[in-house]
Amino acid sequence: MPPRPLWSGKAPWQSRDHQFCRSGHTGYLGYFMDRPSTAQLAGSAMSQFYMIDKTCYRRREESSMVRSFFLTNGWTEAAQIDRADTIVYFACSGLRFLAEEKMSEIEEIGSRMKPGADLIVGGCLPGMEHDRLRRRFAGRVITPTDFSALNALSGVTTPIETMPRIWGQEAACRQLIKPRFRAAVRMAADDIVLRLLRFAIERKPARRLKDLALQLQRRNTASFSIAAGCSRRCAYCAKPFASGQVRSKPIDAVVQSIIEGVRLGYRAFDLYADSMGTYGHDQNVNLGNLLERILAIKMRFSIGLFDVHPLDFMRYFGQIKSLCHARKLHYIYVAVQSGNERVLKSMKRPCNVQDLVAKLVEIRRYDGVFMQSGVIAGFPGESDEEFEDTLRLLRQVDFDNVYVHYYCDMPNTDASAMTNKVDKAAMLRRLDSVKNAGIRHNLAATQREWDSNLALPVLQN
Repeated sequence: MPPRPLWSGKAPWQSRDHQFCRSGHTGYLGYFMDRPSTAQLAGSAMSQFYMIDKTCYRRREESSMVRSFFLTNGWTEAAQIDRADTIVYFACSGLRFLAEEKMSEIEEIGSRMKPGADLIVGGCLPGMEHDRLRRRFAGRVITPTDFSALNALSGVTTPIETMPRIWGQEAACRQLIKPRFRAAVRMAADDIVLRLLRFAIERKPARRLKDLALQLQRRNTASFSIAAGCSRRCAYCAKPFASGQVRSKPIDAVVQSIIEGVRLGYRAFDLYADSMGTYGHDQNVNLGNLLERILAIKMRFSIGLFDVHPLDFMRYFGQIKSLCHARKLHYIYVAVQSGNERVLKSMKRPCNVQDLVAKLVEIRRYDGVFMQSGVIAGFPGESDEEFEDTLRLLRQVDFDNVYVHYYCDMPNTDASAMTNKVDKAAMLRRLDSVKNAGIRHNLAATQREWDSNLALPVLQN
């Protein structure tokens, strides 16, 4: 999903966005933190920090932990960047043009800092773009797997390693706050309208009603990460270099968070992970075990599953279908990337496309489930005929929305070393074919990505 910064010009506990943390076009509830104590807020002589979060939801657990680290060590959160002694900038770099944008923003932030202030760069950027970042920034960095640089700050009495665990057997999901009265009333009213919409959709499916239902549901959706890290090595993806090995939250913690959320009035929960299908591999459980436990909760709610690998979708298809049948799944994102088996093998995502399509179509029959996917146009060696297979898959499944990404080299990936690159004219031609096929896709995001990629230099690993 398109990332959105948490910062809104106010300290988070002063901001309405902190309670209803909405992404650019949806409306997910984000992570919550306790309001700092009076002692933490007292005294302007205390060191102040300022956080800017430009990462996706997968990194929000880590940014929330860093904020808690500063507050625990007696820092206060500055209302403006030029008042802070330390600025922490969490940056996304999932696509190369995003990495370029964030590195330019780092330089711009430096010009706004007060003399003597420190800038710390976190998120995936330092792990995925380490060499290029170091050519433009010499300060401290933290990554999703290494926060030790924070311990070098002055006045630290509680090291980052002693903060409550966010992954592993001792971890818990972030606690949701109880909605205030007006918010609770609005959530209850939205829930009534949503149930009426679903009743209408089941009797006469309509795209407009389905889109409206999703938008309404996302206004009152709580979201949290259930795992970090990725053990897969897709040929085009640099994310594992930053996210590290798989680290999960216990099944009991996830289930309890959903139960407590329902009791607070939430009816929908979006679950995130760097690789959803590898959930639990560090704890001798798997995604299927988690979904079965969620299905067994005897309460009215639904979940969204973000970034499910096609192989994992097929592996846990039975549990996913059971959730659909029980009306406990409202969203699923399965990035097919290509509909051609040779190309998928080259991507290191081998898959039986016929079997995948059959299972996707089966889930498509559940009108209450919003299905989204992503494809790459112009992967090295891909021909126009092979991309036609991708179009055929998209037409057969008829996703509610598709992200069409232009292939672009990412540092240290296998695909970046491939020599049979597809030229930009062919990529643009393939985008036109998506438009002409009438496939619903995020045109604005695709156009922005295309315009930005045109200006990127050839990657030098």
